[in-house]
Amino acid sequence: GKGAGKGRRRDASAGTTTVSTVSMEEVLRGSSARVRLVKIDTEGAEVNVLRSLLPVLPQLDNLVVETSVGWWLRRYNVTRDEGAELYASLLEQHGFALARVSTGKLVETGTQMRAYIKAFPSDGYWGQVDMWFARDAALLRRASPLMRARKS
Repeated sequence: GKGAGKGRRRDASAGTTTVSTVSMEEVLRGSSARVRLVKIDTEGAEVNVLRSLLPVLPQLDNLVVETSVGWWLRRYNVTRDEGAELYASLLEQHGFALARVSTGKLVETGTQMRAYIKAFPSDGYWGQVDMWFARDAALLRRASPLMRARKS
């Protein structure tokens, strides 16, 4: 329709909007480009999104993942164990050095990550936190005190 953005089409009679998409893998295929930051906020679908990013993880420097463990099983049929293993693999297999939870907690090992995920509150909405996975541990450690100061 009039004023619709590129790649968008509005069908007024059906009340729907079609949006063209492209995956991160398609964008980065054959490229050596680095992506400095990816923010994932998918209301519980983050495990599926992270799985889709596995082929391009080596090109991503930082991930900020809104994590809603309480919604994984109910909405997306993903168990805590599955999610915990994937999150732990970011630290153990995929080169991320450290994770910082929005509560201020630093998670440094896959074992710590598994324990954190498994102890997560069961409520979906109220149990959300952002987790920042960084390849550069020094950057994350330098940023952490600044993030705490900003909250107060």
